[in-house]
Amino acid sequence: MTDITTRGKYQNKIGSLPNLDEYDFENIFKVCFDPSKQAYFYNILKTVNIPNRIEKELFTTHIVVPNTPLTALSHSFYGTIKLWWLICTVNQISNPVKFLEPGSLIKIINPRHVPYIVGLIKRSLVD
Repeated sequence: MTDITTRGKYQNKIGSLPNLDEYDFENIFKVCFDPSKQAYFYNILKTVNIPNRIEKELFTTHIVVPNTPLTALSHSFYGTIKLWWLICTVNQISNPVKFLEPGSLIKIINPRHVPYIVGLIKRSLVD
């Protein structure tokens, strides 16, 4: 029996793997190694949760227009498509590939607070 541990390192700390950009979703999960398969895998057993009640100065609201992918919203507010997962997390969206209901009111973390919020998320996932 192979001993696989859920402890690991972040991908950017493993020299044999490519570096991730700061806001890549994968960057918040640690990478583990399965010696029997000689393969790396993400430890996605941890979940990301943001409280429903967020201080008002941390976010703005947005009314969703029809057929808007989360990546487009991310690009519109943050200048990158890579923060789609933050929009999902803040709004408890469980299916990121399904278009949001037109007219829905969603919360968008203010761009100036994103580094702080992402840092908090990463620290909350540390074993």
